[in-house]
This record gives sequence, structure tokens and C-alpha cells, in this order.
Amino acid sequence: MKRSLCVLAVLLVLVCGTSSAVISTAEAARRPGPAGLEKLGKVFDNLANKIFASPGMRRLLMLVDRIASAVRGGAVGGGGRFDRVLTEVVRHIEEFERLLDGARDEASMRRALPKVKALATKMKGLKERFERLGRPPKDQMLQLQRKYEPKFRRLTPKIRDHKNRLRRSNSQAAKDLVKELRRADL
Repeated sequence: MKRSLCVLAVLLVLVCGTSSAVISTAEAARRPGPAGLEKLGKVFDNLANKIFASPGMRRLLMLVDRIASAVRGGAVGGGGRFDRVLTEVVRHIEEFERLLDGARDEASMRRALPKVKALATKMKGLKERFERLGRPPKDQMLQLQRKYEPKFRRLTPKIRDHKNRLRRSNSQAAKDLVKELRRADL
């Protein structure tokens, strides 16, 4: 384990050009159990976000991601990232559905609007994060599709029904809610 952490530290210095990532890796190595691995995972996620913008570094990023996945005990290839993003998307869509279900009159629509705006902003961030991850490999794509398609099939008609109900309403709060749903790509 210590040997692999040393290799990771060298890779981090090469990629980042700083030693701050090495210090974070060393801190994670000193922490026993899941807390240390969680810290190490966060270090690699931050590293990936910095590097991913540079197209010339994608190969190195893939190597670092494979190593990080192996150290965290996940499947090599970073499949957990897609899974985490999609889990958050489903959770946010369920929250949209819950908020819209309670927004039946003008007052409740106004109460729901700030929460819907916040969720729309989070959904935009998740969409950007998912796009930065790129396209998953075909086998992983099928696995994600099997896992999440039933959830999306269950939630999509509910959100569509709420949008149609809000569109029929003449209130300004309903129009604002529909605008926020559009901003969240729902």
C-alpha cells in the first residue's frame, strides 16, 4: 500500500507541478480505514477536475484515475464517477418532483421557487460534471443504463405532468417554476 502511495505521490507532483497533492496523499495514508481512502478519493477528484480541462493530459488522467480506483477498491476505470453523478441526478429529480407535487396554489409555488432555483443550479453543475467525464465505455454504459433507466422512466412522466399543470396555470410563480425546470433541462 505504501509503495503504491509513493507512486501516486510522484504522479501527482508530475501532473500538478506542486507538492500540495503529495501532502494530501500523505495525510490520507496516515488515516486508517475508510476515512483515509475517502480523503484520497477527494484528492484524486480535485486533481481530475484541474487536469481534465487540458486535452493533452487525458491519457495521464486515465492512468491516475485507474490507480485511484484501484487504491479506493473500486473497479478500475472510474465507473464510480458516472454512478455518483447519476445517483445525484436521480436524487435531485426526485426532489424536484417532491417540491412540484406540493406546489398546488400560488403561495406554495412561491415557497417552492427558491428551492427549485437552487436545485436547477445544482442540476446544471451535474450536467457539466457529467459532460467533463466524457462517454463511458460501452459495457459500463450498458450497466449504468440497466441501473438508472427504470428510475428515469418512473420520474419522467411525473415531472412532465407537473410541467403541464404549471403551464396551464396563469400565475407568475408557475411561469417562473417552468422557467427553472427548463434551465435544469427537465
